[in-house]
Amino acid sequence: MIGEITLLIVLANLIVSYKGFQDEAFREKYLFDIDAILIHKEYVRLVSSGFLHANWLHLIFNMIALYSFSTLVEYVLGIRNYLIIYFGSLIAGNLLALFFHCNDGEYRALGASGAVNGVIFSCIAIAPDSQIRLILLPFAFPAWFIGIVSILVAMYGIKSRFWQYWA
Repeated sequence: MIGEITLLIVLANLIVSYKGFQDEAFREKYLFDIDAILIHKEYVRLVSSGFLHANWLHLIFNMIALYSFSTLVEYVLGIRNYLIIYFGSLIAGNLLALFFHCNDGEYRALGASGAVNGVIFSCIAIAPDSQIRLILLPFAFPAWFIGIVSILVAMYGIKSRFWQYWA
């Protein structure tokens, strides 16, 4: 069962991403953009970019990962702490990308990977022996394995621009 706050976060991601899919000006205004953040001081992008996604596959992947790990975190830590983890991780992930690309004014990105990774690792900290069954697979993976793969994919994306939004 999905928690109430997670449901609201998933709905917000669906609505904002869909708006971004349909309206390029909206997407451009809120995606992660080095120059817009550092030169124009548009700090809202550190959060807003986490609700935009490059395409449906990107959005669905992030929301399934969030759903898979969030219920335990929301239930055990409570709504306030869950929101601190979600938004703190979202901002921290974007600050990490800002650090890596601070001299690259062309770098732009979007997605909720930082926030999702924060929730994944919180779940692993709460229940280190937990198993996660991915949709359509008949077997489960150790949660720590999914966490490591997720963080490696996110780091690769930040460093290589693999997940970067291309206009």
